[in-house]
Amino acid sequence: MKKSKKIVLSILCTLAVLLIVIASALAYFTSTAIVKTEADENLSKWMSYIKDETLLKSVVIPGSHDAGSKGMMWLTKTQNKDIKEQLADGVRYFDIRIQKDGDDFAAFHGPSKGLKADDIFKDIRDFISVNNTETLILDFQHFKGESEADVINFINGYLSESVLRNNTEKDDVTFVDELTLGEARGKCLVFWGTEKGNHHLANDFVFLRNNDDGTRQGSALHSYYDYDLNILSPKNYIKRAVPNYIERYKKDGKGLFVLQGQLTDGFPILNHKVKTTVMGPQFQEARMQYLMSRCVITLKDSADLKYINIIMRDFLNATKSKEIISLNYYKNNVKSGSDGVFRSHFFAS
Repeated sequence: MKKSKKIVLSILCTLAVLLIVIASALAYFTSTAIVKTEADENLSKWMSYIKDETLLKSVVIPGSHDAGSKGMMWLTKTQNKDIKEQLADGVRYFDIRIQKDGDDFAAFHGPSKGLKADDIFKDIRDFISVNNTETLILDFQHFKGESEADVINFINGYLSESVLRNNTEKDDVTFVDELTLGEARGKCLVFWGTEKGNHHLANDFVFLRNNDDGTRQGSALHSYYDYDLNILSPKNYIKRAVPNYIERYKKDGKGLFVLQGQLTDGFPILNHKVKTTVMGPQFQEARMQYLMSRCVITLKDSADLKYINIIMRDFLNATKSKEIISLNYYKNNVKSGSDGVFRSHFFAS
């Protein structure tokens, strides 16, 4: 290798190391910009204020992206609270990803492991067993180490009495589409990211969820994700991605809908997309959180409010949950006579 090439390579390596150091510092300092709030005990029972006859797909619900990532390194951590704490903050939808590593089972995101599976399922069991006004949505799309069968075993072991089953003549999509909150109270709905025909779907408590592109037939939950949209700037994400995902759901409109509210590391250079995990979710959320919160709040005046169901975010807390939950007031989901109490409890200050 010529001396000039060695010099160039050395400079590039130095710049790469410098970039990682700068990104690490940015992630650390911007993490302080992630709003930290104390749990509000009213959030543990917020669904009790919603009318029984409200369709579950019409309830506006806080959702947790990579829910089990507490304890992971900054490159992969998207939540700084465990499941018990998130439940106390009003979160009712959980994106759960379980990795099997020998006899060890834990949440994963990329190369990192977070909360132990036993702790995740125990927290869910303990909460739903004493909060029979609430409904939890458990979304299992990502598996690692062939963990699918083991996740089913965890559900059977911890939640067998709490999972909602389709014991009707309706197909699964119709069942979920027509499900009311009153019918789902005190139960967990389990959604599965595996194609129909897989033996795990023989369990009567498992409902099929759509893939990122929205092309999987027979799905009762839709969570659209387009990498090219999720690496946009916060302003452009809200301008382009949010309406794009809502429009995709409108075309079908059956079942539950998860609106993604978080950014992905990466950036566009001309016609190319550069994938990177240098900055990390904390940095991205520090950029995103204010504009996304404004977007959530302004949905109350949007014609699209009727389609809004689950709003998924990174680093959830009581304030973000209240911003989401408050939209139920504008959808006329609140029980008669409870408007004033609902506003006093769940309108973020």
